[in-house]
Amino acid sequence: MRCAIYCRVSTEEQKEGGTIDSQIRELEDFAQANGHIITARYIDDGWSGSILNRPELDHLRDKAGKGLFEAVLVNDVDRLSRELTHLGITKKDLEKKNVKLIFKKLPNNGDPISNFMVNMLGSFAEFERELIADRTRRGRRYKVEVRKLIQGNTPPYGYTYVKKDKEKGTEGHYEINEQEAEIVKMMFGWVVKEGVSQREVVRRLTSLKIPPRKSSTRWGRSSVHKILTNETYTGVTYYYKHQAVETDSHKQTRYYKQRKTGLRLRPKDEWIPIPLPDSLNIIDKQTFLAAQSQFDRNITYSPRNAKYSYLLKGLVKCQCGSPFTGTPSHGRLFYRCGNRHKTFPLPRECKASIISAPKLESIVWNSVANAVQNPKIISDQVKILEEKRKIKPLNIEKAIKDTQKELESLKIEEERLFTAYRKGIIQLEQFENEVSKTQEERTQLNKKLGELAQKQNANLSLKGVAKSVEEYCRVIRKRIDKFTFEQRQTFLRFLLEGILIEGNKARIFGLIPVYASDQKDDFSPQISGVSETNCDIMPTTPFYKDPREQEKPCWQKPLFQ
Repeated sequence: MRCAIYCRVSTEEQKEGGTIDSQIRELEDFAQANGHIITARYIDDGWSGSILNRPELDHLRDKAGKGLFEAVLVNDVDRLSRELTHLGITKKDLEKKNVKLIFKKLPNNGDPISNFMVNMLGSFAEFERELIADRTRRGRRYKVEVRKLIQGNTPPYGYTYVKKDKEKGTEGHYEINEQEAEIVKMMFGWVVKEGVSQREVVRRLTSLKIPPRKSSTRWGRSSVHKILTNETYTGVTYYYKHQAVETDSHKQTRYYKQRKTGLRLRPKDEWIPIPLPDSLNIIDKQTFLAAQSQFDRNITYSPRNAKYSYLLKGLVKCQCGSPFTGTPSHGRLFYRCGNRHKTFPLPRECKASIISAPKLESIVWNSVANAVQNPKIISDQVKILEEKRKIKPLNIEKAIKDTQKELESLKIEEERLFTAYRKGIIQLEQFENEVSKTQEERTQLNKKLGELAQKQNANLSLKGVAKSVEEYCRVIRKRIDKFTFEQRQTFLRFLLEGILIEGNKARIFGLIPVYASDQKDDFSPQISGVSETNCDIMPTTPFYKDPREQEKPCWQKPLFQ
């Protein structure tokens, strides 16, 4: 009988030592022993059995019925497919074309018992595939959650992944790619220091002829976005961040070794954090957060498609929570609550009136200019905030002592583990797992202790803040009257946290600047065109560093009188 042979092995099976050659050899011996003549070979090397759309399997099905062969030899049911539905489709397709399907390890009489055996083994193959996938998934989660090892993670730009070395006893880990790391720092510097957009970062990389990692042509905005929003550079990466999904975007004429070729971002509460050693930090946390804040400002203040200029664009909000947006009407400019869009076509819920843009902008600018020219207004706010801090103190010292006690307890626990291992109470594997847990806990506690100490040292005295306010106001007072419209807009955006409209009043929330004339802040943007000295004049550092604790001074000004 003229026969064709079909062989398949998946990528995972290749890793475990499975090869195509052994299957071919077994089928050739089987054909020779039974007097069959092999006329064609169809080999799918590195293809999952859960995929029906395989190139050589499709080729085999296309040639079936054309007289090239009378039967197809397959080593076992799971070599043809690991999904029962796909197995049935292929089997019926070949039988319709009068091509017999012969499995080397099964009886091939064509009777009901043989068909039952094929279906039963097909079910077992599908069950085994799901079982293997579940074990692999659970094993990886264990390595990530317990041992904090990097799994299934392509290294971000700036890092190189070093594979596991059994001989040296090292696990897979990241190492910094010095050349790429310098480019990452440069990109963040552009964003934080100069306030550029991601599109501008792409332009600069292209103009400097800096090639991306996987292409020698040009950078894409998506690649730059992934870099500038990746927390790995601050010392933590994530597993289980994306979910593989099937997509219809691929052309049907192509073959894909995975059905789920698309990625979808999971909810952040499902991500599993993997802390990295401090030596792998490329960007500090403050710089990373400053970059994300700059992106939000870029979106809010983007001038694209804007026909009219509004001084307070992106700063004004309604008490209902919606932003006030600029709205022209008959040649005049107004601010209007955007809530009306949320309830359309139903009646709008917010009854806030529209506000004349020149009137609101004049009130806000005069209020800020008056506060800058009279530092006592801001100093009084500093005193109020300081009194609130005394009423609700941050018990940092207690938190530091509690953390130090936890570290001492961890040390005692480690000594107990060593004692138990020496006496043979626990095995080596259990000992290593427990020690790994304690080491990870110590890393987290030391990190927490460092943050608490930094927070404790960062607390500024009332006298120092008041002096900083006076110095800042002294510098601004000489320049504020010369500001152009664009300079006023830039000044307000960096000085004000927001403007809240409540009925006929506007509450202006500002940040208290921490400024010293003899210290240059590399991350403070400058107002171009105003030059007496080279010192920066934009406030960027709030008095309270933690947003959850931050309280902002405010001035109330009536809008309608």
